[in-house]
This record gives sequence, structure tokens and C-alpha cells, in this order.
Amino acid sequence: MTSGAAAREGRRSEPAITIAIPVFEREELVRKALESALRQPAADLEILVVDNASTDRTWEVLNSYRDPRLRLVRNERNLGLFGNFNRCIFLARGRYVTTLCSDDVLLDGFLEPARKLLDADPEVGLVSSRGRAVDPRRGTTFPLGGNLPAGIYDREDAIAAALWAFSTFYVNPFNYPSGILMRTAVARACGGMDETMAFAADVKLYLQMLEQSALAILDVQGCEVLIHSGQENEKIFQDLRHIREYADHFARYAAVLEHRDLARYARAHVGGYLLGSYAKLRRMGRTDVAADCMSLFRERRHALAPALRGLMDSLKRRAALRRTGRLTSPVPVRPLPALAGLAALEHAG
Repeated sequence: MTSGAAAREGRRSEPAITIAIPVFEREELVRKALESALRQPAADLEILVVDNASTDRTWEVLNSYRDPRLRLVRNERNLGLFGNFNRCIFLARGRYVTTLCSDDVLLDGFLEPARKLLDADPEVGLVSSRGRAVDPRRGTTFPLGGNLPAGIYDREDAIAAALWAFSTFYVNPFNYPSGILMRTAVARACGGMDETMAFAADVKLYLQMLEQSALAILDVQGCEVLIHSGQENEKIFQDLRHIREYADHFARYAAVLEHRDLARYARAHVGGYLLGSYAKLRRMGRTDVAADCMSLFRERRHALAPALRGLMDSLKRRAALRRTGRLTSPVPVRPLPALAGLAALEHAG
């Protein structure tokens, strides 16, 4: 075999997509996540599970599955939540990677159109889908990643749109990691997720990726997220870290927002978020964290009147979105390419 033929053979043997599952002590929940990955029909698929030094039966459960696409790795020591996400990203053999949380379910119909889009447009580094969260304790379901229209957002436009949605609706503008397909090389070039962060390392990575690549949003359900007492997001009001990380995103990209005349809008709405969080923490009896929240409000030099206007505007916009389902963007959005299935997805909503 010639060297050129060998190189082509090597490229063919590499998986197109890695479904990476970081897991720690989820012997009961990891089965659903892993089985949802195993149901994906693609042959050129790697399913990588990285056990973060679990002490329960998680490793035993993982080893009970047999599939040629399955690759199991066990860390010698616990690397922390985002340390294990990064291990997944840097061990992935696929040119695209999704990090499927071990308590989530990957839904059928997302990976193939996302892969087609990434194959067709080298400028796109990140494909986000819609998702749904299920809370069996309350018997409720609510949407995820549904605050921006489907289409392609170019680099800084994507950052501006994401932060506009984040400041307006006070929820993550992207889907959960389980419903996002990333270009592996771009995620690695950004250094992966910030392991010093408590909650929002995924959002920080996605925004960093958008500094050098475009965002695509598909109108397809990509994942189902289980809300439960052991979930990391259940801890967000235990201290101020989640709220501070939220505010830091806007400080980091202040110049981008200013360039698109969104700085004043975002600042008012971030101030509104801090006021709303302060009131919520008081109602929860977390007076210590509420006091820290108000200190952050003052530290960031927010003014009461514009923050109140921002809070009221956010409440109105959220109510309007629930009532009408109409999605808007503050920046231009390119249509999805005319590939099989993608055009239909763009108009599905």
C-alpha cells in the first residue's frame, strides 16, 4: 500500500463522531444514557465512556455492554466534573464530539443532520439542537435551547445573539452538552472546559469556540435531560458562583456587545437578573447568598432603575415567547444549507 493510500485508509478508519459520556457514580442512570448512544445507527461512530474513578458499581455496569463501537476508560483518580469532560474531549477519536451527560438521553435524529452540516460547512464549529427537560418529581417538562431561531450565526454575531438571549430569558442560550455536536479540533484549540468553574464551563467553551467558528442551530430534538436531586444544576443557589459566572460572560464579551449596540440592553437585563436572583434567594431563606448577590450588583456598578426595567422587560418577553412561540434574533441569521433534511428542519418550527 502506498503512503497516500495508507493515509486515506487511516482517515476512513477514524470515526466521524464520538459520543463521549463522562460518568461518576451513576450505576442506575448511566444505563439509559449509554443505551441511547448504542441505539444510534451510524457505523463510523465511537462511543467513549470515561468513568471518573467511581466507587459504586458504575464500572461493572459499563463492562456488561458489548458493542464494537464502545470504548471504556477509567480514570485512576477523580478529575472533577469538568476535568472529566475535558478527558472525554481530548480522548475522542471522532472529528466531531458530543458530551452526553450520564443522566441524559441522546434522542434519535440529531447526530446525522448535525454531521451533514459540519461536513458541508467548515466554518461551523458548533451545532446546537433543541432539547427537553423532564422533572418526574413535579411531573413537568420544559424546553431547552429554544430561544433563538434555527439557522447559522457567524462568529461574533453568534456570541452577540447568545448573550442577548441569555440576558433576555435568563436561561442557557445553547442546549445542554448532550444536545450539542462540536468540531473536536476547535474544542481542543480552545483548551476544553475551564476546570476552575463551578457550573458554566460549557457555556464559556461554546462562546470561546464562536470566536473562531460559526454556530448552527437545528430545529430538532437532540436530548432529554433528567431533573433530579443529584444533578449539578440543583446546587446552583447554594452559593454565588453560578450567578457570578453568569455575569462574567457579559463582562468578557463587552466589546462584542458594544459593537452591535447591545451593551446597554444586556447590562440592564443582567442587572435585572441579579435583582431577580436576590429576591428569589430571599424567598428561599438563603439570606447569606442573597446578600452576596446584592454585593455583586453593587460591585458591577448596576443602577436600580435600568435593572428594574430590564427585569420587567425580560418577564414580558418570556411571557410573549410562551404565548406565541415566535423566535427572534438581534443579528443576521443565515439559512441552513440545502442538504437532505436540513431545509426541512429550518422550517419545522
